[in-house]
Amino acid sequence: MLNRRFLRVKVLQALYGFFSGSYDEMQKGEKEMMKSIDRVFELYIYVLDLLSEIFEIARSDIEMGKQKRVPTREDLDPNLKFVNNRALAILESNEELTRLRERYRVNWKDEFENNRKLYRRLKESEFYSNYMSNRDNDFEEDQRFLKKFFEEYVGDYQQVVAFLEEKSIYWTNDLEAVNVAVSKTIKSLKRDAKAYDHILSPLLKDEADDKEFVKTLYRKCILFNDEYAEMISAKTQNWEAERIAHMDMLLMKMAITEFEHLSTVPTKVTINEYIELAKAFSTMKSRSFVNGLLDKVLIDLKDKGRAKKMGRGLIE
Repeated sequence: MLNRRFLRVKVLQALYGFFSGSYDEMQKGEKEMMKSIDRVFELYIYVLDLLSEIFEIARSDIEMGKQKRVPTREDLDPNLKFVNNRALAILESNEELTRLRERYRVNWKDEFENNRKLYRRLKESEFYSNYMSNRDNDFEEDQRFLKKFFEEYVGDYQQVVAFLEEKSIYWTNDLEAVNVAVSKTIKSLKRDAKAYDHILSPLLKDEADDKEFVKTLYRKCILFNDEYAEMISAKTQNWEAERIAHMDMLLMKMAITEFEHLSTVPTKVTINEYIELAKAFSTMKSRSFVNGLLDKVLIDLKDKGRAKKMGRGLIE
């Protein structure tokens, strides 16, 4: 679910907090960083459960229609295609997802009215009408509908976003990655899936390796902070260190940390990643500035034997 760029952002946030004085000890910052990463999976379960919540609202409306004093023909003989969506049924019956809902105590009751508004918005759409009137009734159609429903109606629904951000301070910047994971989960469902099947995306591709990557990057960047600041200053003779944007300095220190202490990460990958992060988190001019400086620092590190890479295709 979480790629290395996402993990670099988590480290960047933790380092920014540490150097800004939010944490008085390196260990406290690391603990909060790891907690932030771990809670992404909880957010993933919350968002998956929201789909069931909306379908439950639809089922409740159908039952209420049947109990009207003067029910209409449609109330008595409703179109059940939406509530019987087979892709959603696989999620609802999955034993692993059920256990995780209980573990995290997922509860959408406080958002019932907002979720009902979301369901009504869907019902009024042409997308919903086409689905309900389409006589093609197979698993693939249900799956496509559920995926599009999530991507176009649920994933960025502002009331949902606001609720989740209030639920946890860790989730403010995580929803985009989780939404991608939910879409992939829906797309990967199989019509013959059993309740005991593993259908959920893992938080990390290689948990041990990825967590070691994160911890090493965080710790070494702090421990070698002063030395890396001097390296950067030496390559910016026309600039005083204080004039370099704080975010640029932090990004370059992280990149240098990867050069020296993460031997399985290719240097080209490191440079490209931090150029992209500079574009996203710093100034308009940061991309070329970061790129040029890292090239210079890398040459010196290689000359001193301090940028050794190991692994297939990594020895330079």
